[in-house]
Amino acid sequence: MKLLFKIVTLTFLLVACVPRTHLQPEKIPSPNVRVLLNETSRLDSLIFFGTYSLHSEEAKYDFGKKNSEIFFRPLKKGYKIFNPNRIFVFTTGEKISFEPVSDQAYFNYQGRKYKGILTFYSPEKGTLYVINTLPLEEYLQCVVPAEMPSKDKENLEALKAQAICARTYALGRMAKRKQEPYDVYADVRDQVYKGLDVRMQYADMAISATRGDVLMKGNRLASTFYHSTCGGVLEDTIGTLQDTSSVFGRKKIRKDIIGDTFACSISPLYRWQRRFTLRQLDFLLSKRTKVSFFNKELKDTLDIYMKIIIRKRKPSGRIEKLGIQYGDSLLWLENYDIRKFFTDTEKGNLRSNLFLARVEDDTTLVLNGGGYGHGAGMCQWGALYMSKHGFKYFDILVNKYYPGTYLKKVY
Repeated sequence: MKLLFKIVTLTFLLVACVPRTHLQPEKIPSPNVRVLLNETSRLDSLIFFGTYSLHSEEAKYDFGKKNSEIFFRPLKKGYKIFNPNRIFVFTTGEKISFEPVSDQAYFNYQGRKYKGILTFYSPEKGTLYVINTLPLEEYLQCVVPAEMPSKDKENLEALKAQAICARTYALGRMAKRKQEPYDVYADVRDQVYKGLDVRMQYADMAISATRGDVLMKGNRLASTFYHSTCGGVLEDTIGTLQDTSSVFGRKKIRKDIIGDTFACSISPLYRWQRRFTLRQLDFLLSKRTKVSFFNKELKDTLDIYMKIIIRKRKPSGRIEKLGIQYGDSLLWLENYDIRKFFTDTEKGNLRSNLFLARVEDDTTLVLNGGGYGHGAGMCQWGALYMSKHGFKYFDILVNKYYPGTYLKKVY
């Protein structure tokens, strides 16, 4: 028994000394997202850096080096792609793609650099889609820093929250637009996608740390709408977005306060003012109603009558319906259309519908407002404030801006 014991012990020790190989589980690949870079109706061009290949029924064609620039334009029936060396003509409904030969290859289009597959598609005569297809995680690297300040390490938790919101949003669009030629727009109609030049270290870190994480509500992806600055009060409903009428299933005032401070008060657009003279308002109204008293001779000396009617506000105080009476004409505006109407050449559209209106000296309309955006979902400047004060991305998302949701890793 003693000998057997020694042999067994020796065998155990020998086995114990054998080095073990720990196999790391393979990462599930990130799904590809199709981004509509542009919808053009005229002659356009781009440049390849590195080698891109076009595979056709006839042969394979490489582009790069001395054959790097291509021109393209829609035709009455299809579209044409050409340069001094090649001419290709494709029919309406025909989709063709240029694929990078190496990971280092990219293309420059309208002053921005993009990696991934380049696709052209003409859905109808006179129109040509320029589409960029790439892995979702690489797409986020060009979205997160375009949507949120990314230079400072203290913003890291907010950037993680932004990455999860952007990933969840994109996956939702990908599911909804499966039958469409693209999943997302490259601008504010979905999420701002600015290409490789905007990539930032801390944004990349945030995306990597939350890889595959999404926000769920029940057994579905949550509606992760977000905006720049809420102005101190959040919005539970979104008037012009069709995905949902209520993000959280309730309607009440939700102030964005941390302690005794409005979280987004650090935003440069927390409070703002716009001023419109009567002549400016006359011009804006003439574009909508064709009515102008400044561009025609008056038949009498009566005063010109203008009245601003605020018909309906949401629980947050944001204006939902507004009327402008000018002489005998009456123009009604709702939701985002209000912001589009009150525009100027320097500052663009009105920042939000959260404002008070007053008349100054019977000649000027003054709008004192707060915030930038629709106010629903995550307030980005509020998230930045929370990140700077030690809150984690879980707190920002689940405990603050998207109550009733939870995090889930989907790949």
